Amino acid sequence: MWKICANNTIKHKELLEANLEAMYKVVMSICDPVLKDQVCNHKSYEEINTKQDTLGLLQIIKKAIYSNGYDNNHMGYNHVVAVMNYYHIQQERFQSLQEYSDQFITYRKVCEQFGIKIGASEKGGANMLKRMNITNPTQQKR
Repeated sequence: MWKICANNTIKHKELLEANLEAMYKVVMSICDPVLKDQVCNHKSYEEINTKQDTLGLLQIIKKAIYSNGYDNNHMGYNHVVAVMNYYHIQQERFQSLQEYSDQFITYRKVCEQFGIKIGASEKGGANMLKRMNITNPTQQKR
């Protein structure tokens, strides 16, 4: 019984390694030339390439896409674009409701990745009243 379990575990491990290697090749093949150049010039690319580390490759790609490079020079611009995309999303004419929902969720996840807080603050109403110099809203005249 133990030999059967060990053989199954070895087969699954070999299959996993083969699938990860194939996935590495697929991910590299669908990268556009600019992104591929950024990935190949990353300091840890040699190690990732020799190990065929798919997760490491995806981390490099994620950083390249979200930060527009590795030095965060464009981080402020990317924050503005992420917020604008989030607030200006519209359902296109022939776009299904599911595609629109997926796009909305993606924009929200991008904002979360940047650490941007979207939504109403807990003290938003109180802050607005304070700016308008209103101390007791129930007694306020129009």
